[in-house]
Amino acid sequence: RKVARLERTEHGLRLFNSMDDNVHGFEITYDVDPASRRIVDARSVTYRLPYRGICDEPQRNIASMIGETVDAALARRIQGSLGGETGCAQLYDLTSDLLKLIAGDLAQSA
Repeated sequence: RKVARLERTEHGLRLFNSMDDNVHGFEITYDVDPASRRIVDARSVTYRLPYRGICDEPQRNIASMIGETVDAALARRIQGSLGGETGCAQLYDLTSDLLKLIAGDLAQSA
């Protein structure tokens, strides 16, 4: 089960997505400054992963998203840091889903 949500906060936009199935259980949150379109905070809460140790490292890579500009090319830029051979396909997919969710909102803000 996946749950995605976009919230307006007093400081900007908060993107949240989670995955909960028989082997995965984690949540990701990104805070975005709408004026600069930059990610100002990124965090992951992990309560179940299929391979402890191997799957923990990609979860820590979520901090690499801080400072990234949310634009049409972001999903491609993060393929290596969040997805790929040393990443986590589910983490990348959840993040990509959020980028699609926020695209319309940022377009309206521009």
